Amino acid sequence: MLSDGVIVVAYREGRDLWPAIKLSPERFAALARDAGVSDDGLSVCAGDFFLACAAGDGDAGALRAIEERYLARLPVRIRRLGSSPASIPDIMQMVRLRLFSGEAPRIRAYNASIPLEQWIKVIAIRTAISAHRKELSASAAEAAAPEALVRSSTDVATTLMKEQHKRELESAIVRLFTQLTPRDRTVFRLHVLQGLSIDKIAKAYGVHRVTVGRWIWNAGEIVLDGLRRHFADQLGIVPAEFDSLARLMRSRLSIDVRRLLED
Repeated sequence: MLSDGVIVVAYREGRDLWPAIKLSPERFAALARDAGVSDDGLSVCAGDFFLACAAGDGDAGALRAIEERYLARLPVRIRRLGSSPASIPDIMQMVRLRLFSGEAPRIRAYNASIPLEQWIKVIAIRTAISAHRKELSASAAEAAAPEALVRSSTDVATTLMKEQHKRELESAIVRLFTQLTPRDRTVFRLHVLQGLSIDKIAKAYGVHRVTVGRWIWNAGEIVLDGLRRHFADQLGIVPAEFDSLARLMRSRLSIDVRRLLED
């Protein structure tokens, strides 16, 4: 249960970080409890949660800060996913609408489990992937003949089942894993490959479990972002979600990730 003391400290920290933003302590506390924020999450991401709360209430300063700090960086990332330059303004507008519009803006679902920038990045990536699918579907629908429609659709599983593409993917995983810091490689192995809980890793390192979660998240982002670029650049494919990609690798590609990531 979220403690009153943590809420008070977090509110003060957020107010100090964003002095021009207006948000009452009572409103902050109510939103923290509604969002299911944990003590650890609020302690680590107090400023982010304060900013998200104010943005959810329509504070102009908070909206401007999110736009300048986070949204302004997204077009380059969205472009890497395979979206056409002409579609990026529309995708960005969809992201803004998803985050800030309606009676219950999506930004109010932010629960400080990860940094706000990464949370917004996930929403933007999912929005871009959805738009990309629609764009591909629209292009296919304009094909003159039914056989052209068949040829234009990309069967991800069939393409990746080819042995040479499997080898490319394995090589990409190994290369991307070496780009992680030694600490992140170790933590990633402990949690993802050996199944050690975040709580146990946090105890071993003497840090909050939220900190370990952020380490794992960052490591996964580096690997996943690199795989997305690899798919787009080498195979012309934009993978939909990490979960579906991971299931595909395990069940249909038979890639031994544990073997690939051994020292």
